[in-house]
Amino acid sequence: MLNPCLSDDEQSAVQELVQKLLPYADLDNKQRALLRPTAYRVRCISKGKQKEHRLSSWKVAEHAYRSEKLDIPTKARGLFTEQIESDEPGRPRASTSQHRIVLRGYDKFFNVGELPSTKWDNLPEYAGAPFYLTLKSNGCIIFISALDQDSLIVSSKHAIDDSDAKVEKSHARAGDRWLDKTLAKVGKTRPELASRLWSSNLTAIAELCDDDFEEHVLPYPPDKTGLHLHGLNHNLAHLRTLPPEAVRDFATEWGFIPTPFIVLQSLSEVKAFTDKAAETGRWEGELVEGFVIRGQALKPVELPESHRELVTFMWKVKFDHPYLMWRDWREKTRQIIKKREVLLLDSGKSPEQIKQDSRGVINIAKIKEPETRLYVHWTLDMLDDHPDWFKHYAEGRGIIAVRQRFLDWRASADGRKAQEPTTAKGNAHKTASGDALVKTIIAPIAVQGSGKTSLGVALSELYGWAHVQSDNAPGKKSASYYQTSIADALRTNDVVYADRNNHLKQHREEIVSVARRLETHFHVNIITVLWNIEQLPRNEVYRLCADRIVERGDRHQTLRAQEDSAHEHILWRMMASYEPFDPVLNPADGPGEVINIDLRNDLSDMLDHAIGSLQPLLQLERPSPERVEHALKSARSYRPELRKEMNVTGLAATAYYGLLCEVDLKAFLEATPGVDQAMVAAIVAGTGITIKPHVTIVHRREIDKARPDQEEKQRLWNVCKSLASSGDPTQNAFTITLGPRVIWDERVMVIQVEHVQPLDKLGLTSFKTSHITVGQISREIAPDEGRQLAAASLAKQQTTVQGGQINSVAITAHDVRASLRALSINVKAK
Repeated sequence: MLNPCLSDDEQSAVQELVQKLLPYADLDNKQRALLRPTAYRVRCISKGKQKEHRLSSWKVAEHAYRSEKLDIPTKARGLFTEQIESDEPGRPRASTSQHRIVLRGYDKFFNVGELPSTKWDNLPEYAGAPFYLTLKSNGCIIFISALDQDSLIVSSKHAIDDSDAKVEKSHARAGDRWLDKTLAKVGKTRPELASRLWSSNLTAIAELCDDDFEEHVLPYPPDKTGLHLHGLNHNLAHLRTLPPEAVRDFATEWGFIPTPFIVLQSLSEVKAFTDKAAETGRWEGELVEGFVIRGQALKPVELPESHRELVTFMWKVKFDHPYLMWRDWREKTRQIIKKREVLLLDSGKSPEQIKQDSRGVINIAKIKEPETRLYVHWTLDMLDDHPDWFKHYAEGRGIIAVRQRFLDWRASADGRKAQEPTTAKGNAHKTASGDALVKTIIAPIAVQGSGKTSLGVALSELYGWAHVQSDNAPGKKSASYYQTSIADALRTNDVVYADRNNHLKQHREEIVSVARRLETHFHVNIITVLWNIEQLPRNEVYRLCADRIVERGDRHQTLRAQEDSAHEHILWRMMASYEPFDPVLNPADGPGEVINIDLRNDLSDMLDHAIGSLQPLLQLERPSPERVEHALKSARSYRPELRKEMNVTGLAATAYYGLLCEVDLKAFLEATPGVDQAMVAAIVAGTGITIKPHVTIVHRREIDKARPDQEEKQRLWNVCKSLASSGDPTQNAFTITLGPRVIWDERVMVIQVEHVQPLDKLGLTSFKTSHITVGQISREIAPDEGRQLAAASLAKQQTTVQGGQINSVAITAHDVRASLRALSINVKAK
């Protein structure tokens, strides 16, 4: 039956909402990806009779909440409706059907700064006092409402417990059990609560915090375990939620755990309070996830004047430490466990292979938080040593215990030792006992054009060290020749600079094996000189190295600048094969000290940093400025005696000329409010985010086939070829402007590019809006779909030719550096 407490206006608004929802139930509706229903049959006993209620749960795609373009019928995050048939005799049932809202969650609300409306500077336009700050409980959401005057229904955000389904874990079922315990504490019954919720047309919104059922991030002691009530929403089309005082009183009356809150009168007070609490991640001595903040909406939806003051604007503030950090630990642990489970299914892999492959799931070098790096290292070790600790982790059990074991270890003597910064230990040329001689290998890790050989020449000139170059090794057995040369050099030199890119784990392992073979004669330390290849956008690494290859001309044994850009294709091939450096994931990567070199620095700065880092490690004196300048001149004029033919086998021909954009797309998208992060994650799992973000200028197929503009395309091809092979970095330097939108469907994502400067280099007077393809969710999807998506969006279309819904979000114009390059469709391995 319909709830009699609704006004005519409220009833009409509900009917109007459901009529807008119903088309999304059509299986042929192409917009079902945005909003789709799930049908449930719920049986209950009311007044001694069994009744069946047919409910629909309406689930909105996460990205649709953020979209400015998508006109979805509701912003509710959790909405259940029921169709009510009339029993009036003599009238067709279908013609008199009406609908009601049975359970209603909050409208989707966002983190501070996540949308323009939730930025501190903009909030005064959207939210007014008073401001209620309610503690954000860390559990799973539970909705409780009335089916009729006597019967309750309990659900999770989008699901009702199906007792016929064989589901091991049901949040709705767990919430239902806890509701019985909650009411029993105060001597209340389910029919009494049903009557109360029915008469007020309310959904009670609670957070189930029960570590025995499912652990989240923060632990809950026994007295805080149960249903934390934090909201009472009217079952209406538009969100109307009761103030926290009323929620607190209701919780006390019916046995729920009340949610703490405070009231502030200005946004400046709100910001000051949350900033202060964020310093410790605690409130009144307890660790907390953060706060949900409610204010009066200053830009309310269209409602009768009498209801406008009841509309609430909500946002949330989550704390980085420890909550978000601990949550990150949980997600990284789940990633590693999931990968290990897949690897264990591969019967062809040895236990050692599985161990090494699972360590490659997380690129620890890219983790900025030191404590998180330490946690991941520890977790990888413990998964090998104590797999039983993680047996039920994926099901939400053991999360807190694992974290506490790590925190206990971190505070122990072993943990403190692991956190100590790397420092020089004693005399670099004697062992701790002072008896045996100690030798040193300096091993660079870089790619071609980084400056590693120049640095080796300069250091050797300054200190007289041996400089062994792999490029000088003759013939097909260059690897063994190179290793033998290092060993021979160590017998007569204290320090050897082992000049090779060492971008592969195998290369680093070979250097370690050289050191081990010589241990019967003397101890060998390894100092790694690591260029920051992994920390920079791939296209920036490529530009810096490619330009240096051109600058040095023919002063290299094998890799020399070519007019057909073959050297650039070889560089891409090496960059594609680069294996990340991590001493824990790969023990051969770091049995010694590490010196970090910034690829963006010139040779003078690289040498200065290397000298300063090596001084305490090898007990060196600081050379005079004159000696340093002489060493630099030697490095810059160095010309190898050996000259080999370039190996261009397997290189793909130039397919197109494009502007390589120096931007970290993943970081850019993660920092852009409104971008569907689930789609970004799907791309990462599919093709991966493109390693060569670029704007195509002209494609070979445009000059190979007859077309009206073929002559102009040929001119543009020739201009691009001339600029790309000029050898002058200023000639191929451009600036592009990202924006005005990021666009995606369920298959591919692109970023619009509105401007390219300077156009006159290309002989153009105007530029048609282009795009950068971010990636696809599957390798089976052609990259050309990115072009189709961008074109469809530019033409104001709502769907793609594949039938996908086009989504987009506006972004602030963002200028990035770009360089014109000859590019191939793929870089083939040797």
